[in-house]
Amino acid sequence: MPFGLTNAPAVFMDLMNHVCKPYLDKFVIVFIDDILIYSQTKEEHSQHLQLILELLRKEKLYAKFSKREFWIREVHFLGYVVSNKGIHVDPAKIEAIKNWEAPRSPTEVRQFLGLAGYYRRFIENFSKTAKPLTALTQKDVKFTWEEKQEIAFQKLKQMLCSAPILSLPEGTEDFVVYCDASHQGLGYILMQIDRVIAYASRQLKVHEVNYTTHDLELGAVIFALKIWRHYLYDALSRKEHVKPRRVRALTMTILSNLSAQIREAQLEAIKEENITNEALRGMDKQFDLRNDGTRYFMNRIWTPKFGNVRSLVMDEAHNTRYSVHPGSDKMYHDLKMLYWWPNMKAEIATYVSNYHTSIKAAPFEALYGRKCRSPLCWAEVGDTQLAKVHSGDTLRTGPEIIHETTEKIVQIRDRLKTARDRQKSYADVRRRPLEFQVGDRVMLRVSPWKGMIRFGKRGKLNPRYIGTFKILERIGPVAYRLELPQQLERVHDVFHVSNLKKCLSDDTLKIPLEEIQLNTKLHFIEKPVEIMDREIKRLRQSRIPIVKVRWNSQRGPKFTWEREDQMMQKYPQLFKDAPTAS
Repeated sequence: MPFGLTNAPAVFMDLMNHVCKPYLDKFVIVFIDDILIYSQTKEEHSQHLQLILELLRKEKLYAKFSKREFWIREVHFLGYVVSNKGIHVDPAKIEAIKNWEAPRSPTEVRQFLGLAGYYRRFIENFSKTAKPLTALTQKDVKFTWEEKQEIAFQKLKQMLCSAPILSLPEGTEDFVVYCDASHQGLGYILMQIDRVIAYASRQLKVHEVNYTTHDLELGAVIFALKIWRHYLYDALSRKEHVKPRRVRALTMTILSNLSAQIREAQLEAIKEENITNEALRGMDKQFDLRNDGTRYFMNRIWTPKFGNVRSLVMDEAHNTRYSVHPGSDKMYHDLKMLYWWPNMKAEIATYVSNYHTSIKAAPFEALYGRKCRSPLCWAEVGDTQLAKVHSGDTLRTGPEIIHETTEKIVQIRDRLKTARDRQKSYADVRRRPLEFQVGDRVMLRVSPWKGMIRFGKRGKLNPRYIGTFKILERIGPVAYRLELPQQLERVHDVFHVSNLKKCLSDDTLKIPLEEIQLNTKLHFIEKPVEIMDREIKRLRQSRIPIVKVRWNSQRGPKFTWEREDQMMQKYPQLFKDAPTAS
């Protein structure tokens, strides 16, 4: 071994993997300088041994004969004992576990869990059993050795000392994974031909405690595939060399004659006597007829009303075993990628609503097969849960829980009302009641709007109110109807009191509307009149031409600097006789 290198083990391991790469995981395993050759029969073992020895001699790698063992029935390898019966724990490690004394510090707990965790594949529900011990290794947790820790410690020792013999994977037989999920942890068993290959388990993370059982079971399947993916890869690689007799376990094919039914329904629906029932309103002219005879609308299959094919499509997307009973929005977004028909979203919403009404179950119950958990018990809702609930050492009945819940709801409402009243009192300090009488003259607030990108801020001399206008009627407590001139006929004549300002009946305060343009949202539109001057705005790395514009403001002449390219694009008529840049 090249001990002169700092990372000698890693370099030598890489060398051995490179040398033995053609036979790795076929009949040889290498760990640094340990080489394990395994075979099913003596004849195969003789051939495998000859191949590896010739390979080592070719690469000029030599081993000391006295340290090698040949033709043995079982081998001690990395703390395991491998034999024709399977894999089991090294007896020397079992003896160390028997003599292990109870830990007296978090460090000693970690040492024991490190050894026990190395053999966790032999122990069913290891994480659940070791949970009281792992809790002592957490930060900010005081080390207290109690009865539950002692029970878990002794149970782990007993399970390790009586660990079963695990089988080795054989041939191309199917693997079976059993997963179990609960709010105490996740557990897995890998089996082949009714023999256990390995156990696995883990505790729930902090956020996973709030997961439903359905989601935990799905997470258990994903985690099992993740930790045992090498078995899956090996099985798939072996299947390449044999006849694929179990392809059904790898792929799922759904055969349906729905497309043919849709084509037949389309042919009948476009007939003269049926086309009116489809409510296409001329959109049939935009249909695209494909080579298979299916009519598409905007790259989506037109699903006619004839033949009840729409119900078949919605049943397929909602009720089959391959769906998860989606809500109306999710179902609409899924279907609209492939199908189209008039008023599609409303029909899907009606279908989903009618479905849950017919089965007398909420969407949560239809999806997960049980009622939603109650916030009180955090268990499945039912008569037994409402009949009696244990709270510490107290037994509470259903009426007591309902009474307590009602009191809490009243308390919550009172506190919310108190908070709202407090905030209202702060706002009322500066609030003044604003009321008008029929016949009063008011001014109407408008907002300036140019649609331009400015270098500076908007001017403060823009008109904020126009009018005056006469109040014709009071609409409710905070709205009034105004008498608007003909120039504002497109604007609705009822306004909120916040948009009005009281004004004396003085004609000198009136702002004329002859040259003012307002849109339907009461935005005052200012337009440029002429270009007064030009300049170049100099920045660090660029030069921007700008122009001085005079606007049709109603409060005297108003000038702003705007970008020349934007003004020229929007108002080209202003640049015919405009002055040149100085």
